[in-house]
Amino acid sequence: MWAQDILLTDGAVTPAAYTARIAGLLAALPLTRSATYAQLAEANTELLKNYQTVSSNLLLVNNGLLELNAGMLELETGITQLESGLEQLDSGIQMIEILVGVLDISMEAAQKTLELAQNSPVIDEEHVKELEQKVKELEEQQANYAAQLADLQKQRVEYGAQLEELYVTRTELTAQKKELEANKRVLEQAMATIDAGLLELQAGQTQADNQFAAAEAQILAGESQLNAAEQELILREEEIAQGWIDLEEGRKELEEIAAEGKTFPVECQFCDTVYEFTPEDIQKLLKNA
Repeated sequence: MWAQDILLTDGAVTPAAYTARIAGLLAALPLTRSATYAQLAEANTELLKNYQTVSSNLLLVNNGLLELNAGMLELETGITQLESGLEQLDSGIQMIEILVGVLDISMEAAQKTLELAQNSPVIDEEHVKELEQKVKELEEQQANYAAQLADLQKQRVEYGAQLEELYVTRTELTAQKKELEANKRVLEQAMATIDAGLLELQAGQTQADNQFAAAEAQILAGESQLNAAEQELILREEEIAQGWIDLEEGRKELEEIAAEGKTFPVECQFCDTVYEFTPEDIQKLLKNA
């Protein structure tokens, strides 16, 4: 007996508990199964348990990849929309900057014209007022364009910040996807290993069944040969006995041997087998002759 506990996959057990466990497994085998080649249920149970665990984890990983891909698709849509919005904002800013440039030129010309009109003795006061109103309108347009430009630039900064956040999120999701795909490959390899183990167990069980069937056939053939040999021996005994009875001297000799009460040996000239006849056997042969 072992002096220390035995470590199994489901924990350590004492030698006595382990012995009882193996005895229970063997006792549960049917009489038609060989204990030598029998496949213990624990092997299949452990593999199936691992198969279920790996299969569940693989299902979770696949679901995670599906959700992640859906999230990344939605993220890419948002990035595309923001990038398109930034392009439109850049186009709007560029347009307003052009308009502001044109307006600055117009404003400069209007201010020079107003200055000349104010200093000219031939231009009346009403025309000067009209020029002043024109300059005022241009100033209002400048202020309006400046406000629009500031608003567009503010939106561009906000869009740019949102886009940077989405870029960071895309990087994180890409890393998560790579990790899930790596886990998926590991789980798929584990599934393949378990499948191979199950197939190997099935092949071993089939081989054991075939070996047991072959052994059983050999036993039956041996039993048949023994039965035939026994029948042959019986026939030879009868032939030898009949040979003695057919001879008158042999019958007399048999009666004398039986009267002596001793066992009489007879050797077969064909197989060299020695047959021993008791007085009871001889009396029986004489009686049935």
